[in-house]
Amino acid sequence: MRTIIQLSMVAIVFLVFTTKTQAQSIYFSSQKIISVTAVEANSIYASDINGDGNINILSASRGDDRVDWYLNDGLGNIGSKQSISSNANDARSVCAADIDGDGNIDVLSASFNDDKIAWYLNDGTGVFEDEKIISSNANGANSVYAIDIDGDGNIDVLSASSNDDKIAWYLNDGAGNFGAEQIISSNADKAACVYATDIDGDGDIDVLSASAKDDKIAWYENDGSGNFGAEQIISSNADGAYSVYATDIDGDGDIDVLSASAKDKKIAWYENDGDGNFGVEQIVSSNADGAYSVYAADIDNDGNMDILSASFFDDKIAWYLNDGAGNFGEEQIISSNADGAYFVYAIDIDNDGDMDVLSASLNDNKIAWYENSECAVNISEINGNPYPEAYETATYVVPNTAGSTYNWITQGGAVISGNGTNTVDVMWNVSGTGNICVIETDVNDCTTEVCLQIDIVLSVNKLQSNGKFNISPNPSKGIIKIQSITNASIEIINIAGKTIKKINSKTNNTKIDLGQEPKGIYFVKVATANNITIQKLILE
Repeated sequence: MRTIIQLSMVAIVFLVFTTKTQAQSIYFSSQKIISVTAVEANSIYASDINGDGNINILSASRGDDRVDWYLNDGLGNIGSKQSISSNANDARSVCAADIDGDGNIDVLSASFNDDKIAWYLNDGTGVFEDEKIISSNANGANSVYAIDIDGDGNIDVLSASSNDDKIAWYLNDGAGNFGAEQIISSNADKAACVYATDIDGDGDIDVLSASAKDDKIAWYENDGSGNFGAEQIISSNADGAYSVYATDIDGDGDIDVLSASAKDKKIAWYENDGDGNFGVEQIVSSNADGAYSVYAADIDNDGNMDILSASFFDDKIAWYLNDGAGNFGEEQIISSNADGAYFVYAIDIDNDGDMDVLSASLNDNKIAWYENSECAVNISEINGNPYPEAYETATYVVPNTAGSTYNWITQGGAVISGNGTNTVDVMWNVSGTGNICVIETDVNDCTTEVCLQIDIVLSVNKLQSNGKFNISPNPSKGIIKIQSITNASIEIINIAGKTIKKINSKTNNTKIDLGQEPKGIYFVKVATANNITIQKLILE
């Protein structure tokens, strides 16, 4: 990431000039591969599977019918996949929760070809029993989610299935025994995703769905006992709606809704008034080509919920900065190397206190993560004189950050010493306007650039003869004679610093006609191989 600040000077005075960037920047590492053998990787989730306090990774991959988990040492070093099941035919979704109330995190899956919602009992160390089928009646099961629906303290299960357009839930008795399917809706045409949270602020868990064929984002009000009202449409303008998520986007305490829609390349959010009445679609991006997944997390630790997306056709994992009021910045690409990006998730993988990002990508069979860290770059100001005198050495300084390097670039001058450090000396030439830039690169390869415009001043007060040459007459009415050593370069420079005449003299007595030049103050520069001298000339 690069920030460029350039300022124009208008007052011809000496000053110490400061330029400043934003307080912090977010840097994501290059893709860290967890697995390249999750064939047609479709879904990811993260939770502490083995009870060691670290966040482990889960995946569902449709091409090999697998549900797997990956052990994290807590520092983001992630081991090879460990099988939970290879019997989830066309596994589409995975999540985790304590299903049987024993304190261990169990795993759930939805698999498309066998219409199955299943769970897998964890012994607490990451060893799983064979699948326990919750339902084999979710025709084209696409999505599974687990949460307490009826307020009895037990984790129930939700499903979305696309071939029967169904959103359903399954009552858990607390020991992992599930009741029959309870249909919430059979009107979600090609149901792709299900999610649940309290939408209307009444303390019970409502349900959301995204359905791809009718372009719909909808919610269903729960009476607290698992009885659901009719579909309430949030939007029917999400063309190819594949993903729905909910969180407070604008900081007003209400749960807003997010969507990803593949056909219109759109990430959008919908403001909730707190009672489940939603405003119009607010587009975050229409540049996520094949948007299949949306998620939200506070990426930059500013207390606001930012948005993440995975888009299939451009292989992109991206995030969007939220100002806290629901106004989002431009897409910031985390990776464009997730071939067929299908799912995105965020959680702290390496226990450093910030939200890292996970992706599943279908075409390259890949599960990967991206480390989030604040850039260490502290380049926020250039201190130094923006009005140096010609051929004066001036010093420029930026704050020093441990581990950073500093590349200084000048126009109209030359770095004499200090390049690579936070302090340089620069010799300025007579060219009127120049600039100095510094690029800081920190230990994470973050770069930030700051530029300062320089106006090079020819100071009348400091221009004195050093005896190397004489001008006569001075003042002059136009024709002057310059007496100097032979083989000198002579320049006549106007008050603006522009060279109006240049002569390479072979003699020690050079005549120059300036009769066509306006009256005023000029400067004569005589340069030899060993010396540069400047004197004032007055034309009258």
